[in-house]
Amino acid sequence: MPHKVGPQPGPFPVGEREKAGRRLYDCRARLSPGVLLCEWDRRVELTVASHVVRGVVLESHPDRIVLGVPGTDHRLHLVVARPIGAAAGSHVRGRIVVSARRIDVTRVGGQFIDPVYGRPRIIQGTVVETGLEHSMMVVKAVVPLHVKVRPPQKPGDFEVGTMVTFSVDAGAVFAAVVE
Repeated sequence: MPHKVGPQPGPFPVGEREKAGRRLYDCRARLSPGVLLCEWDRRVELTVASHVVRGVVLESHPDRIVLGVPGTDHRLHLVVARPIGAAAGSHVRGRIVVSARRIDVTRVGGQFIDPVYGRPRIIQGTVVETGLEHSMMVVKAVVPLHVKVRPPQKPGDFEVGTMVTFSVDAGAVFAAVVE
């Protein structure tokens, strides 16, 4: 459970944000009225999180699946690394691997996968891990994603906790984890 910053007044008066400095600026994700989740808390929570996706198979075909993400409306159309043999309605765990085009650092917005229904095209999330092999890093968007980084960029260009946004190539791959 992330640490919470105590009650904060509603919209900040003009100039208060600048007076409070970086700490207030980084507290931008509102959990509920008066409670904020701070940037440093989010970083701690994400580094502890597993990089495995848990979902429900909504449609299953030999070469692809439609994965429903619990707690969201997302229906991700993914290519399967090998047939998973799961029927519609089955719960599965695995990794999603995407190939990023150009990755940009951003300071605004939240975590998302666009579109909600269909193959992932645009992703924005927080870098969770960069020390992986084969020019890969993990980004937490709606779910943790293993991202292939194209040259001239490399995973080391992005610090853990940085918010990034990027477009992805067609063919996001789901590799099931056998328990």
